[in-house]
Amino acid sequence: MPGDVLNVDLARVRVRLTDGFTLEPQASVVSTKSEVSPEQNARALGWTAAAGGRFRFAERGRVDGLVLGAVGFERLHAEREYPYDIGSGSTDTDSWFVDAGLGLEQWLSRHWTVGLDGVVLRLARSTGTSADTGTFEQGSSDVSLVTAPSLRFFLTLYL
Repeated sequence: MPGDVLNVDLARVRVRLTDGFTLEPQASVVSTKSEVSPEQNARALGWTAAAGGRFRFAERGRVDGLVLGAVGFERLHAEREYPYDIGSGSTDTDSWFVDAGLGLEQWLSRHWTVGLDGVVLRLARSTGTSADTGTFEQGSSDVSLVTAPSLRFFLTLYL
C-alpha cells in the first residue's frame, strides 16, 4: 500500500531479536468514498493483515543491509450506485500475497533508526466476486513484479 509523508496509513510494531532478525506484524484498514460522476457514487472498505520479517545480512558501521519478506491477506469490498435508479453493484476481492525486498537501516542512536525499504517482488493470488444487477463474475489470478521504495522513520524497541 503506497503512502506519503503527509498521510500516514500504516502503523507498525517491530521486535528485533539479538541475531538481527526482526518480526513485523502488519495491519491496515482503508475506507474511501468518491463521486465518480454527479449521478454515480462509489465506496470501498478493505483491510490487510500480514506477518513480516527482516533479516540483517550485512553490517557496516551503523548501517545494516536487510532482506525483507512478508506473507499476508487482503480483503476489499467496493460498492457502486448507478444513476437514474438503474441499480447498484458490488465487488468483493480476496488476495493472498508474498512480498520480498531489500532495505537499508541507519542507526541514529541505540533505539532510533532511519531506513529505506523497497519491495522488489509481490506474488499474489486474487479471487473476486462481482454482482451488478444480477450478473455474477468470479475468479482472477495474477503475478506481479512491483518496485515501490519508500522512506520510513521508525522507533526500534529492544525487548
